Amino acid sequence: TWLARSRRHQSLQLGAEEIEDADLILTATTSSRAAVVSLVPGARRRVFTLREALWLAPGFAPRPGAVGDDLVRDFAAHLDAQRGLQQVPVKRARPGRRAAHPFDIADGHGAGRRAHAATLQQVQKTVADLVRAMATDPTLPFLSTRRAPVQ
Repeated sequence: TWLARSRRHQSLQLGAEEIEDADLILTATTSSRAAVVSLVPGARRRVFTLREALWLAPGFAPRPGAVGDDLVRDFAAHLDAQRGLQQVPVKRARPGRRAAHPFDIADGHGAGRRAHAATLQQVQKTVADLVRAMATDPTLPFLSTRRAPVQ
């Protein structure tokens, strides 16, 4: 299951070289996004949180024929062009608590099994929604929610 796979996950330190080579970088939190940009300021146009990317995705239309890396570059350019055009949604905090940023996905690692599972489900759903937003061609069998026609 996805929970078992998550237990086998090994994180790696992200370095400047990987940042410079990436067409799109997605983070879980705004503080992680800021840390990436502080390492390579020129990457700002390609770095988003997962939830921010999903929020900015509506209206994405890739160039005709864009696939693979070109599709990802078009998506990153669309996301960057949408920044600042809409008011960031505001989350209300409970009394005595500070509201989490609406683009952050809470870190469930140290909060127990239930919180960790909820975080993984949130990441999984957000990524699936992002893939659907990026891949507007339903004929691609690995992206379609419908089965490809039998030939």
